[in-house]
Amino acid sequence: MTILHSKKVVFWLTGLSGAGKTTLAQTLHSYFKIMHVPSYVIDGDEIRKSICADLSFSESARSENARRVSHLCNMFLDSHIVPIVSLITPKAEDRYKAKEIIKGVFVEVYVECPIETCAERDPKGLYKRVTNGEILNFTGISAEYEIPQNPSLTLHTKDAKIGDCVEQLLEYWKTL
Repeated sequence: MTILHSKKVVFWLTGLSGAGKTTLAQTLHSYFKIMHVPSYVIDGDEIRKSICADLSFSESARSENARRVSHLCNMFLDSHIVPIVSLITPKAEDRYKAKEIIKGVFVEVYVECPIETCAERDPKGLYKRVTNGEILNFTGISAEYEIPQNPSLTLHTKDAKIGDCVEQLLEYWKTL
């Protein structure tokens, strides 16, 4: 293991649904594989189906979701694995608490994309379901998303190529 890989690092990708968090996380993970850097993608949707299946989407449940993911990150860090978290995490306070819980370098990555573009992409059909009244309390529409004020890195994904965004993540990682 080189000096470059010696720090315990968590990439926490936050942003609206459809902004590109999961795609970025999976692509960064693929790059890390090529580089022989152990990493793992902790995807919000998968977490909601497993260790957080008992939680609703209330504000307190979303906070608990982020808290659980933060502790999970520490388990990966203890095994020298880089967690790449793809989690909306709409509240600044929850991201701050995650940073406090995590025993390593917390890289908050704001995956910025206009809500109109996210709704056009709508990979899970969620925005359509919101429009149809099937989903209430949806982040960015009927539930607030607090934009990070001082993220480690902001990736503008509306027009950017995924490879360019991952290159920015890797360049940032090399500075740690």
